[in-house]
Amino acid sequence: MLTEYMSNIGRNRPCPCGSGRKYKKCCGSPSTQAPAPLGQVPPFTINICTFQELPGEVQQSVLQQQAQDAEKAAARVRRYGHVRARSLLMA
Repeated sequence: MLTEYMSNIGRNRPCPCGSGRKYKKCCGSPSTQAPAPLGQVPPFTINICTFQELPGEVQQSVLQQQAQDAEKAAARVRRYGHVRARSLLMA
């Protein structure tokens, strides 16, 4: 029934997989693999944990990256002043 439904989808319509892309650029593309059957478990799992549950080296890496991002943002403010992000101006 799903294949029957998917064969009736226009190529320029939104993809029924929920990706937000056009069907022809997503599941309808001949270069993509067929979507997994409904109910099939993906070959990986996602474990949700708190920051404190992460290994120490991962915590350090995250904190270092956040510090670098904060320094870059501060340098940008020092150089250009407080300005809106470009995406906000174009919206």
